[in-house]
Amino acid sequence: MSLITFTIICCITIVLCRLIHVYSYHKALRIEQEIYNENREPEPVKKPPSPYGLKREMHSQSKKWGYAITKNGYIYTASNGYFQIHHELEVAVQILWEMEDIGGYERTKFEFISNDPGTSRET
Repeated sequence: MSLITFTIICCITIVLCRLIHVYSYHKALRIEQEIYNENREPEPVKKPPSPYGLKREMHSQSKKWGYAITKNGYIYTASNGYFQIHHELEVAVQILWEMEDIGGYERTKFEFISNDPGTSRET
């Protein structure tokens, strides 16, 4: 075997070994990334802002002021066109939060309520 043939065989062997090394290295990086992604906690999903709110209204029969629930700025009415007036703020806020939880919206924060959790509870 001549020196040139021996040199060519050695060069081809070195190139093949280097290619195998690079392929193995990149495959190990992909496997490590997949394991990292599987063990990582998912980021919490940000809930959309709530379209609900409260509006002061006077009850037509009792002539007392109360709170009506609004959606997108309009008073939330029943199918017959009537809407509820809640005379106590805490009751109106609890109903508002229930509607936001059912719809999957972020809870409205009320600064003047002492036990205000602010955003929705994790379910």
